[in-house]
Amino acid sequence: MKFHRFIVDFSVNTRRFVIGDHKIVRQLHSVLRLRPGEAIMLSDGKGMEAHATIVAYTKKGCEVDVTTIRKNENEPVVQVALYASLLKKENFEFVLEKAAEIGVSEIIPVISRRTVKLALKEARAEKIIREASEQSGRGSIPKLFGPMSLKEAFFHAKKNHVNIFFEPSAPYLARSPRAPSIGVFIGPEGGWDQSEIGEARKADFLLSSLGPLILRAETAAIVASYLAVSWK
Repeated sequence: MKFHRFIVDFSVNTRRFVIGDHKIVRQLHSVLRLRPGEAIMLSDGKGMEAHATIVAYTKKGCEVDVTTIRKNENEPVVQVALYASLLKKENFEFVLEKAAEIGVSEIIPVISRRTVKLALKEARAEKIIREASEQSGRGSIPKLFGPMSLKEAFFHAKKNHVNIFFEPSAPYLARSPRAPSIGVFIGPEGGWDQSEIGEARKADFLLSSLGPLILRAETAAIVASYLAVSWK
């Protein structure tokens, strides 16, 4: 049976509490029209989840009874950090949504030399990531960082066991790097600058393409992230 899932702030030691987030309460009551006695799934966004039953709607919010608490087992084994260049229009929002759905653990917007869009509406981005995480049944929410220069992103990526710099002219990486944490770098609409490719080589990044076809930047971000998440 499929339950409606929501990520809320709750303690695993609590058996009854009130959901005070008015947006979630409105969705429960007015959009989904769930009534007292109906069951929902709650996640704390940190890997734990709970089956709960709606008790009542009050002025404070939605009161629920927690019936069972367990660890969410849906998170990927490989921790993937997606370093994606900011894209124009709604394309970057698409990347945020799909990256959250497939199991990326961190999303780092990158400003490279050919990046056209330089700003990010972080509140909206957080909302997109949160809702995508709820919809896909994740136990945690990917961490969103503020936009970084490529130099800053390279420094941040030092924590990863392996970093893969995706570039169409590079050979296809046919084998899994078999690493517990992987950084995935995707360039902007116009591609990486040659000097940036050179810097990636100096940093000992693996350079790889995604095959013979040229993909749009937003498509490449999702395909590359999914491959990295799926490697075991």
